[in-house]
Amino acid sequence: MTPVPGAVIAFQAEAVPPREGLPYWIFWFLLCIILLLSAFIFLRDKDLRQRINFFFIGAKHKSIMIRLRMKLKKEKQKREGLWKALGEKAWEQDLDFAEGKSIRRVLSHLENRRHQNQMEWEEVFQEIQKMSHAPAAGIEEGRARERDLQELERRRERIQGKIKNIERHRDHRLRSLGKLLDSQRVEAPWLEELYSQINTVNQRIFHLEQRIENLSF
Repeated sequence: MTPVPGAVIAFQAEAVPPREGLPYWIFWFLLCIILLLSAFIFLRDKDLRQRINFFFIGAKHKSIMIRLRMKLKKEKQKREGLWKALGEKAWEQDLDFAEGKSIRRVLSHLENRRHQNQMEWEEVFQEIQKMSHAPAAGIEEGRARERDLQELERRRERIQGKIKNIERHRDHRLRSLGKLLDSQRVEAPWLEELYSQINTVNQRIFHLEQRIENLSF
């Protein structure tokens, strides 16, 4: 009986031994040689070593500078907060001193404006509440009321914006008053604790600035 050609081909394919790939030990051997050559070149090339060292030193130096500047920024923000607290304390206690008269006049003006705007805001808010809860007689009246409510809401937002703007100016003036008190060191028993905290922060700021200056060279 004549064998089927397809079976003969399959038999021959199975009879051919599979090709072997590159042995693993040769791969690792070559890799070790490459690493040894790289290490040898690195040890012999002084300029390459210096460039690598300078790279890592520069990266470390930059990282230290970034951390120091971040710390310095936080300490300065802390001092700004203490200046504001100092100004608020002096304003609450009505501390009067010659150098702060102009700032106190501005603060008094801002306080009056803030009070007036807060009173107006309360009036608008009460009007909104009153209109919102009152029943409408018909569709037209309901639409008119909706328009009035929208206008009142816009007015309230405008007043709120004015109050926030006044608050920003007030905070700035309070910090200015506190900074002035810090420079003059006006004597008052209830300011001593804040003076002490500012001294501590100033010392930290000084040391951080010195370290940054030394690293800059």
